[in-house]
Amino acid sequence: MSKLTERISQALLIVLIVISLVLSYFIWFNPEKSLTDETISENLKDENSILSEKTVFLPIYLISRTDGKMRWIQGENVLSDAQKILSNVKFGKIKFHKATNDDFQKTMNVENGLELRYEDKFLFGEYQEAFNLKIKKISDSEQSFWFRRVLVNFSNGMVYFVNDETKQYIEVAGNINQKSFESLIQSKELKSLPVSENHEILGVRYAIDEQIELKKYSYIVASQPYTVFRDAFFQNVKHTTFDVEVPYVNDSNENFDVKETNGQLSFQGFIGTERSENEIEGSFQYVQNLGNIFPQLRFFAKEEKGTIYRTFVEGYPVFSQIDQGKVIVSFGLETGEGRTITLRSNVDTLQVPIPTNEMIRLPKTMDVIKQLQNAGAKQSEIKSLVIGYSWGELNKNNSIVDLLPNWFIHYKQEWLPLSVLLENLQKGEK
Repeated sequence: MSKLTERISQALLIVLIVISLVLSYFIWFNPEKSLTDETISENLKDENSILSEKTVFLPIYLISRTDGKMRWIQGENVLSDAQKILSNVKFGKIKFHKATNDDFQKTMNVENGLELRYEDKFLFGEYQEAFNLKIKKISDSEQSFWFRRVLVNFSNGMVYFVNDETKQYIEVAGNINQKSFESLIQSKELKSLPVSENHEILGVRYAIDEQIELKKYSYIVASQPYTVFRDAFFQNVKHTTFDVEVPYVNDSNENFDVKETNGQLSFQGFIGTERSENEIEGSFQYVQNLGNIFPQLRFFAKEEKGTIYRTFVEGYPVFSQIDQGKVIVSFGLETGEGRTITLRSNVDTLQVPIPTNEMIRLPKTMDVIKQLQNAGAKQSEIKSLVIGYSWGELNKNNSIVDLLPNWFIHYKQEWLPLSVLLENLQKGEK
């Protein structure tokens, strides 16, 4: 029976690969038909295909706090469920605090509760709107408050939106449903790992105190038609022209180009009057129509290069060398035609996962730190560490790419796999 099942799975896989290759052929070798079509893709009109803020802006992971012990939990389902519970809380008045170091540490020392963590700072006003928090009378200064974590204290019913770097936080009381939260985080199906804090080199970040095993994944990759990105990004699709010698352009001075050698794409334009100039809200207005091809796209960080959205697999961000599975939105200077905007991505996207039982073990956080220190990494240049998946080399014969779990280090404004960074450091690139 197992051999029969295996043969059926192999046959289905071959069929999927053939379909993927056929679609890719029509996309790449017969683009003119779709490129001259002046109607907006019907797929983009389908509300079910539009990315939701409730998914895109979810935090990255959850920390449970029970009797002073902390455990790390990652996964879109548990984060979504925790966020739904929080969204049903009826909140009282907001209080803004800028605390001394001692008072700040005392408030943040929560024995029983949980916290939702972002990789990078996030805007309170955007968070409140995305998750429809029941909070009234939010001032402009509170709307524009940046925070990195949401801390829920079961003992006093308080929720804190915390900026650790500035020792500032928003405090708001609510009718916290402790039992719902506890039932969620105590589920036997959830995998959790112990974490610790107060490691000097990590700053406000936690260290995972055990090794972690994650599955290796393989995916069928498909190259998406240019029109999907055109329809998502351009303000005026009907007045868009295309020529094989030049990128898409229109009479609003928007332009769009794709490198056929590697699928990288870029868009340049000006923010329309109907789009927000807030860099998080505004960037989302450009990427929300990519739901058909980026169903797992989520906000990752707001860095100097722009607002970064990444594809997530099993709750972990995907990292690639030429923007596969990623969208970067950068706002530029104000000009006579409006504020400029640039978007970067890639037409190659993950489509169908291929089952595999191969597991890869990753070292605990402080072992990673020791490797970096021994290799001569500068502590001041280590901005962050996260676990994610590396987008491997594409096998062009079957359009399959391997995704390998790995530690990624944000070092000198660049995200690199641990092995690559160690190799660079050993070469003297410090």
